Amino acid sequence: MIWNKIFCALFLEVSLLSISYCHVDEGDRKDTICEYFMDDKRGYVARCPSVYLKDESQHVRFTGKQMEKKTNEDVRYLEIVPPSNIAFLPSLDIFTYYVNLENLDIRNVNIHTLDYVYNCYPIVYMTLNNNHIKEILHDTFFICRDLVILDLSKNEISKVHENAFGQTKNLMELDLSYNQLDSLPRKLLKPIKKLRKLNLKNNRLKTVPYNALNDLFDLTFLDMSNNLLSSIDVRFFDFVMYLETLNLSGTNIKKFAPGTFKSLKRLKFLDISHNKLSSLDGEMLSKNSELEELRINDCSIYDIGKHFFDKLPKLTLVEAKGNDCADDVHKGTLNEIIEKFAVCLENSNRNKRHGQNNEL
Repeated sequence: MIWNKIFCALFLEVSLLSISYCHVDEGDRKDTICEYFMDDKRGYVARCPSVYLKDESQHVRFTGKQMEKKTNEDVRYLEIVPPSNIAFLPSLDIFTYYVNLENLDIRNVNIHTLDYVYNCYPIVYMTLNNNHIKEILHDTFFICRDLVILDLSKNEISKVHENAFGQTKNLMELDLSYNQLDSLPRKLLKPIKKLRKLNLKNNRLKTVPYNALNDLFDLTFLDMSNNLLSSIDVRFFDFVMYLETLNLSGTNIKKFAPGTFKSLKRLKFLDISHNKLSSLDGEMLSKNSELEELRINDCSIYDIGKHFFDKLPKLTLVEAKGNDCADDVHKGTLNEIIEKFAVCLENSNRNKRHGQNNEL
């Protein structure tokens, strides 16, 4: 009799636990209906404004009940937009349901955690900007082998692990602008050899490894403006020979060594505005004959080396507002531009003669 009572009690307890467990699991699982479906140039688009996930124990199921004659396999573009509020990226649910998804747009929905992104291999374009992501972990995008464009801008990223982009070998555009990066791991960019556009604008970078770009042979666009850089190693650009656009404005750089840009023979646009340069060496751009536009605004420039413009036959625009010897935007032929900088060039000659007299 006693054993029967004990057995019944145990059976009842286990049953209650099972019921409780099932109840929690089902209670945490949330069905999401993507309320807007449309056909446009992006493909078949699903738009979800009603996803609410506070912790990773919750799951979301994309039911697609309003898809009419379409199926989940037809969806190529998914947008999760406000007022959705998701603390983490529900990648396992998303990519399991939208098996042919090519474009994922999840911005401004309060994401804090970006863990390993599962089953994302069909994705070509992914934007996660305007969230609160703080760290990109090791192998986060390991499965995203078809990813071409990745936008992580306007987050709070202070650390990116060295192998975060390990298998994204087709990545061509990476945007990490408006974050809190203070360093750049040497091997971070090594696997993404097809990268053409890299945006690191508005971070806290103080130094960068001299060989950080050595594997980016196809890079054509680089923006490192508004960082805390005090100098650029003369070897930093040696292997990005196809670079066409370079922005180094708004840093703490006081001088560019004559050979800094020597490898950038295809450079067309250079912005070094808002630095404390005071003078520009005459040989600084001697190897950049394709340069068309130069911006040197607010650099407190007093003099420019005698031969600074000699090897820039295609230069047609120089912005030089707020400098000591030039304060305007100059357009025209090279000779016309040189005339506008006569005072700067003369100051350089005067300083040179003064230095020679002092030596005597």
